[in-house]
Amino acid sequence: MHLKVKSMKYKVFTHAIGTMKTKVHKVKLHLIIIFALLILYGKAFSQADGTLDTSFNIGTGFNNAVVTIAVFPSGVLAGGWFTVYNGQNQSRIARLYTTGSLDNFFFNIGTGSNDEVSTIVLQPDGKILAGGVFGYYNGQSRNSIARLNTDGTLDTSFNIGTGFSGAGYKVSTIAVQPDGKIIVGGWFTNYNGHARNRIVRLNADGSLDTSFNIGTGFNDAIKEIALQPDGKILATGFFTSYNGQTQNRIARLNTDGTLDASFNSGTAFSSPVSAIAVQPDGKILVGGGFLSYNGQAQNGIVRLNINGSLDNSFTTGLGFDNGSVYTISIQPDGKILAGGSFTLYNGQTRNRIARLNTNGTLDTSFNIGAGFNDIVNDIAIQPDGKILVGGFFTTYNGQTRNRIVRLNNSVLSTEEFAVSNIKIYPNPVKDVLHFSKKIQKITVTDLSGKILYTKNNVNQTDMSEFPSGVYLVVMEQENGSKESQKVIKK
Repeated sequence: MHLKVKSMKYKVFTHAIGTMKTKVHKVKLHLIIIFALLILYGKAFSQADGTLDTSFNIGTGFNNAVVTIAVFPSGVLAGGWFTVYNGQNQSRIARLYTTGSLDNFFFNIGTGSNDEVSTIVLQPDGKILAGGVFGYYNGQSRNSIARLNTDGTLDTSFNIGTGFSGAGYKVSTIAVQPDGKIIVGGWFTNYNGHARNRIVRLNADGSLDTSFNIGTGFNDAIKEIALQPDGKILATGFFTSYNGQTQNRIARLNTDGTLDASFNSGTAFSSPVSAIAVQPDGKILVGGGFLSYNGQAQNGIVRLNINGSLDNSFTTGLGFDNGSVYTISIQPDGKILAGGSFTLYNGQTRNRIARLNTNGTLDTSFNIGAGFNDIVNDIAIQPDGKILVGGFFTTYNGQTRNRIVRLNNSVLSTEEFAVSNIKIYPNPVKDVLHFSKKIQKITVTDLSGKILYTKNNVNQTDMSEFPSGVYLVVMEQENGSKESQKVIKK
């Protein structure tokens, strides 16, 4: 009897030990799962839209303001007031790799620009147009505009003669047409000895395009130009008339330079307009320091219909406050990035950058934390969706970042751009680009994301009028999925 009791006690004891071991293993497994989930969540949170991309290592950054940014295939071009980047001399223009390091092969044999670079545009052939307040580039006279070769040296085949002049001769904006001609806007009143008030069109070689008839032009400065897919030209700025006709800070020109009377803006804007962007559907986003459009309260941002009327479906509430909008960029998914000097959007704190949904409401999933401590001048979206921002700021969300940052953004994730079996051919293309299936909508952009052309329900498209270079073709299918492919135009 004594032995049986002892045996029973032993069985109970061993069973208890086994149960404890099982529980310990389960607890360990649960802890491992929780730990793994925390790691995954932390990684996902650290890369959430709007958070700082720490892989873009700028070191000490720029010593003065970045005014303009342009994306190119392997990095970013920046222009502005700066003379140093991360301890190395860079006079107002610099090219960075995607890692944030300086491209020393660019502009390593010259003195750069002697004054502000206000705008940079990448041509399809890789050459670079730069405009600003400068009088010299690499020691050679170039009044307010220059074209650079891909290595940063001056392209001497771009003959501007005496260039731009007149009171406030600054070039503030440049746009390249699909035919290679170049629209330039700014403060100038003369180009190479010819009276041209604030806007000109140049031929690809830099000579004046005299077929672009502006009459007396604008009575005050142009801040921004945008090209519509149909070739018409939108201009915004400080002006209140064009060729003697009232146009308050916005105007649309026909391809020959005459005023487009079908664009009816009424009394238009109450204050200067600094930013403009054209959506793929043709609607027009406009930003600035204004408080109204055509007599209706609109703070800092509006969306216009193609005919110039106010798009009332774009609901901004109180809009932007405590500052102006200086730049607008449209993501491929239609969401809208705005930057400037503002600190509020519709009553919610957003320091100098905000992302809006397509209906104008604030996108609260864009996590900027404390945002920027000073003005944002320009925003550019990389082909992978990440966001480059330049300005006067020295911190982002409490972390030191001198005048340039890159933010995480999932807009071009595989979920958004689903892989499909669409084939495009021939590539490179000379004339007609074919698709292996009918596409609901195609959008052709340059590598900086600027929309050049859109078309619905196509199985081919004519690219014969596009200059040689590299383009991005975004294909949208009926189920909403999108795919983007690079196309080389011969």
